[in-house]
Amino acid sequence: MLAIEFIGGTIAGKYRRHLYVSCIVLMTAVALSVTACVPAPSVITGESLGNEKVALIESGKTTREEMLSIFGIPVAIAVYGETVLIKQPAHWVPGTAIVPGDIQKLESDSFFELFSQKHKLGPEHRVYHYYYSISTSMATIIVLYIKENSRVEIDKLWVLVNERTGLVQDYFYKPFKRK
Repeated sequence: MLAIEFIGGTIAGKYRRHLYVSCIVLMTAVALSVTACVPAPSVITGESLGNEKVALIESGKTTREEMLSIFGIPVAIAVYGETVLIKQPAHWVPGTAIVPGDIQKLESDSFFELFSQKHKLGPEHRVYHYYYSISTSMATIIVLYIKENSRVEIDKLWVLVNERTGLVQDYFYKPFKRK
């Protein structure tokens, strides 16, 4: 092969270097064009609790009917000494899809432990349990690499109600710590 010499090398060498740089630029452009973040729709379970709603509860003053009008139907109503079934929230699981919540079987006595230090509890007491859950998922796609993240946020509320008087005696609210 006949190579033409000039300052800085041969023409063939210059073309080879130019072709190499062009390929790298093209491959980078292709990689960036097939990069994406794909959010999945949020999965929401329960009614929003929120600090403003919880602030409406006044121990010894709020009635059961007022509480039900604020928060709606509870996930569970615990009776001391009995077992309660609670449907866990649906959520995203990376690499799969939405997973429906399982049914969890719990002893109701554990709900009453939240209030046992402050109150003398009897058969007239019930604990109304609420939760609000948001599950989100995001997939990042870079050429053939896929990374998926999911997050579940759950706010929980337990309300001690005296069924004989119909009044809320106390409540315990545990919001998810959002950043």
